[in-house]
Amino acid sequence: LAARLRELGAEPVMIQMLRDDPAATALKIREIADKGLADLIITTGGVSVGDYDMVLEALKILEAKILFWKVKMKPGMAFVGALWKGKFILALSGNPSAAAVSLFMLGKPLIQKMAGMKEYATEEIRVKMLDDFPKKSPSRRFLPGTLEIVDGEAWIRFARKQGNGMLNPMRDCEILGEIKAGSPPMTKGSIIRAYRFF
Repeated sequence: LAARLRELGAEPVMIQMLRDDPAATALKIREIADKGLADLIITTGGVSVGDYDMVLEALKILEAKILFWKVKMKPGMAFVGALWKGKFILALSGNPSAAAVSLFMLGKPLIQKMAGMKEYATEEIRVKMLDDFPKKSPSRRFLPGTLEIVDGEAWIRFARKQGNGMLNPMRDCEILGEIKAGSPPMTKGSIIRAYRFF
């Protein structure tokens, strides 16, 4: 994530890992804000609904304004957006692919707008699928892949192995293909929306 942030022209300041304690998390966010260490606070992990998911509780301790919690997309559903003392807080999933997709789809436009860019919407293109996608998609889904130009047409080849907890598909990702919510299984040659990845 830090490397991707640098690509956007941001200057990430890394903070140590915290224990699963909402009070400690709230204290660290308060320290970052009070000392003016960052214009934007990004956390990873602890945003779902398990026993060790403490970030939402920490934000409640701070009385932060919760802008949203959970986004209808996969990967990246577990995602909290908040505002506290004039600073945006993006609490991303601890799963590598989910965190990367959330940062790209929602964090990147925010960062670019904060940096004063007038064009900050994520660029969208149309591509054909080089592979079948055999699953139904109740939620909006983003699939990492590579972009191939065949006879002047743009195609996406999906990463062979994918999963929220896997970092490898994102390493070689050039493009994210979007499968719309409610889509049935899709076949090779189907036309979908896609986004150039960073």
